[in-house]
Amino acid sequence: MSIIAYYIHVDEAQLQAVRAQPALIWNIESDPRFAQAALFDIDKDYDVLAWLLSEKKRKEHLKQLANYRAIHRDIASGGKLDNAEFDRVEAEELKKLGAQPENTDAIPTDIVLEAIEGRGTESQRDPKLNLGMGSARLFKPEEVKKLSSALNKITDTDLRKTFDRKTMAKLDVAGIDWLTEPDSVLDEFLIPAFRNLRAFYEDAAQRGHYVFVVYT
Repeated sequence: MSIIAYYIHVDEAQLQAVRAQPALIWNIESDPRFAQAALFDIDKDYDVLAWLLSEKKRKEHLKQLANYRAIHRDIASGGKLDNAEFDRVEAEELKKLGAQPENTDAIPTDIVLEAIEGRGTESQRDPKLNLGMGSARLFKPEEVKKLSSALNKITDTDLRKTFDRKTMAKLDVAGIDWLTEPDSVLDEFLIPAFRNLRAFYEDAAQRGHYVFVVYT
């Protein structure tokens, strides 16, 4: 089952309504109380877009993949690896992937990850906006304008720079079998998905709305 990120933009009164009753977001398009609000998603493409546009995301992915491979080797050994040996094996797997051990938590979160994945600290989340997979990241209107400005500077070329189906298949990006996908998936699906996300943030910014990101 895929995890989907949902993006919602609302005004102050609408925000208070969904904070009181989060399930209202599913009726935004038909509820007159939510005129000019919007509910938007790009299915699991959010994960792919984050990987394509964020170096931090790509480094995190490599570390996670190396960790999974080290776990599999530990299981194959009968769970005989102690912490030091496990770290050595994980570093070995990272090297195979062309990377070196790095504390990815220390890498600043870029604005792309904030906008696409709703990253942020606990204080930036709203516990009343929770649809079962954690509290939503809530962006205030001034933050939305900053995000929109940053996303508007990203071009199709930026997405093309890192799009390579062989590499993405090797790294199992988003769990998609990239070797069976045509190259046209970039122009037909991923670039339009990003443009739609960018348009969502631009609309929210122009309206002076809040944005929150939730997962289901």
